[in-house]
Amino acid sequence: MMRARWAAFRHPRLTIGAGTQLSGKLVVGGKGRVVIGPRCEIKSAVLWPLQADSVVTIGAECYLNGVEVAARHSVRIGDRCELGTALVYDTDFHSVQRVPRGEVKSAPIVIEDDVWLAARTAVLRGVTIGARSVVGIGVVVSRSVGPDTLLRVVEPRASRLGEAVTQQ
Repeated sequence: MMRARWAAFRHPRLTIGAGTQLSGKLVVGGKGRVVIGPRCEIKSAVLWPLQADSVVTIGAECYLNGVEVAARHSVRIGDRCELGTALVYDTDFHSVQRVPRGEVKSAPIVIEDDVWLAARTAVLRGVTIGARSVVGIGVVVSRSVGPDTLLRVVEPRASRLGEAVTQQ
């Protein structure tokens, strides 16, 4: 494993806490600031504070394994969080209105302490995920949830082709 201290020299808007280790690829882009707390482990991450006043903050003792974060305003990730191949975007990037171009919506994201985002999850603009929550594989979080919440995809039900599917 490589100490992450070298990355601060390559990215002047990047601050890395003591003891943070990098064992894969860390991509930092955009015009804003990235602050990574102490004793984090980064397997791979893409961190994009898009504007000069945008900030991505990652707390202490976090584990990042394939996460992609984009912030037009701010994304704050608490201490001891574990993030898999999640997408955390505080902006829609563009309007769904094509002509004339509509307003681009964005709102800060807060992921509180001890949260686990599993593989292929997405956290959308304006969401707060409460402390000690778990977001299961494939979940799209579009609304805030309180602490100690388990979010998971509803299990699909099997039926034979041609049969009517009823919901319970």
